[in-house]
Amino acid sequence: MKILSISAFFVLLPVVFCHYKHAEKDYSCRKLSPLSKGYHPDMMSRFVEFKRELRIGDVIVIRGRLGPGVLPQKRFYLDFPVGPTRYLKPKPATFPSTFHFSAQYDTGKQIGAWFDGKDFRDIVTGNNLFTAAPFTIKIEVKQAGYEFSKDGVYVGYYGSLVYNTVSSIYMENVAVDDTHSCNDGPRCERLHGDKMTVIIADGHVQHIIGSCRW
Repeated sequence: MKILSISAFFVLLPVVFCHYKHAEKDYSCRKLSPLSKGYHPDMMSRFVEFKRELRIGDVIVIRGRLGPGVLPQKRFYLDFPVGPTRYLKPKPATFPSTFHFSAQYDTGKQIGAWFDGKDFRDIVTGNNLFTAAPFTIKIEVKQAGYEFSKDGVYVGYYGSLVYNTVSSIYMENVAVDDTHSCNDGPRCERLHGDKMTVIIADGHVQHIIGSCRW
């Protein structure tokens, strides 16, 4: 695993779609899997699987808020783990992660790193930009790593060349309330290309392969 570069942590362009009569191979929407016990006490977690491994240009959008963990350490965690989830679920404490992010409300810090299965490496910290308010996170796969934004504001870039081993995201203590059905589906005559957009929100996960051609 090789980390190329880390820029300073600190503009989420809205994900714009158009009308489309979707086919299953291009668009899908399903309820999120149930929560399970996370690695940290009093925190719940889930894996969200992708349709395929990540590629340059893919986008992950998460609309959620801090979960209800009762420990003094108020935090949430995101990881892009290496390998299929069937190998990861039994050992959430030790799976390697190509990008680990935690927002630590108790320390006022947010942390980016990668995890080799034992230790965190190439750690970068910044002031925690998250509050008690709901948030929208966007993570886009770039040529050499992950670009991270929050609520329309660019947060930073984390260098990694192993995103093509990632086929899921692990979320711990992130609440994604089931308040609406899927409503972000693309709407156009046909989707073009193979860019994957994953939207995790409102108790559902949506996968969109391709984009509308204007």
